[in-house]
Amino acid sequence: MGYPINIAVDIGGTGARLALSARGGIQNIHYAKPDSLPALINAISRLAGGKGPDALAIAAPGRVRDKKVIDCYSARWLEGDPARVIRRELALREDKIQLINDGEAHALALRKRSNIKFGAIHLAVGTGLGFGVIDENGKILRSLSGDNWELSDIRLITRSPENEVWRLLGARGFKEQQERGDTDGYQYYGWRLGSLASQLALIFRPRTIGLSGGIVRHHWRRIQGGFRYELEKRIGSLKHVMPVPEVIVLDDDEDAALTGLTALF
Repeated sequence: MGYPINIAVDIGGTGARLALSARGGIQNIHYAKPDSLPALINAISRLAGGKGPDALAIAAPGRVRDKKVIDCYSARWLEGDPARVIRRELALREDKIQLINDGEAHALALRKRSNIKFGAIHLAVGTGLGFGVIDENGKILRSLSGDNWELSDIRLITRSPENEVWRLLGARGFKEQQERGDTDGYQYYGWRLGSLASQLALIFRPRTIGLSGGIVRHHWRRIQGGFRYELEKRIGSLKHVMPVPEVIVLDDDEDAALTGLTALF
């Protein structure tokens, strides 16, 4: 008997990455640029050898609730109830398809590391800013509305007139700091990321803060000083109330969202 065909799909603004999951890991990563749900279904079917997979886990940007995509500005074709359509076209049982937010998928990658102390909050910083919360049992924790957590409207105290976190901490904000041409730019970015992580830690009281994404993967060495300084400054004085969370950086995992999706199989 062969291994089951389990497929993980990470959908972004510029395309999708698909991978087979075997023995708890990922392999045979493929890239596709679907511009419609039928195109995505075809890409999944091709990877599965011309048929439906045994199980499917999808990470989508935007607001997700009950496997439905409520709002997805970078892939409008995904909005609605894509899981129902995919399930019908690929003859999957309802319990064999999962659809979550991409920030949540990054957060689940923490489950693939040993000795992680849950609950945890997780920030994925790359083109945009993703966020996920994992409870003390290693499960995704949603907001009270049932949606994934959304950070776009949170603002940081900064001299920048555009102080929304998605502007300051996504690719645009990072590039602006890089263009300063000195180490202070990386330091400032680290401070800002640490400021956001500290605010979230005061609310969620996590034991662990996870970080992933392209900016962290390539530049953690240069931004960690500012990040850790800000975290210690804001949380360190409250050690009698809560310990400073352990920081886990997935800087060696280029495919953290795909890795996290495998935790759902």
